[in-house]
Amino acid sequence: MLKYTKHIVKELCEIVRRPILRACSGALTRRAAALVTEIKREGFVVLPEYWSPAQCDIAKTAIDRLCTQVELENSWVDELRSDHRFFRGEKHAVELLPFKDDPLIEEVRRGYTGRREAETFVLAARLDFRAGNKGSGGGWHLDSPHSRQFKAILYLSDCDTENGPFELIPKTHKRGTLLRFLVNG
Repeated sequence: MLKYTKHIVKELCEIVRRPILRACSGALTRRAAALVTEIKREGFVVLPEYWSPAQCDIAKTAIDRLCTQVELENSWVDELRSDHRFFRGEKHAVELLPFKDDPLIEEVRRGYTGRREAETFVLAARLDFRAGNKGSGGGWHLDSPHSRQFKAILYLSDCDTENGPFELIPKTHKRGTLLRFLVNG
């Protein structure tokens, strides 16, 4: 029971703190408020064709360029050379700044987390098929059970059953679900 105490205390603090933060975070546009409602209910929201194909092509080209650079600061490649990651990618590719600084994403983030300001950055990534690859981030995982984490993910190429679709289980962001995950290891 002791190993769960820290998590339970953090969750109780969040239950009290989050409504206060949201109340102080400022008004939202109707669109942002609707997106926040959907995220609260399902854990995510999908916005098809958020960027135009031309915008996606520009960003893909920039990420492909990053993949050719050796030992780029804040970069990581898995042992299979499948998962290429560029933390703070916008510092190496200005073409990614429009996503980092997107006003709608920022407004939804503020409405969901309740935080007026947050450190934002682009984790630019390219995943290439390799036999034995478990997928982005090493396969199924939970990023953070202790905080209301917010991620905006932009796919620059179409995903289908042939090229590794992203998988997310709806409603697993709920506190009760997270506590069950923790108890069950």
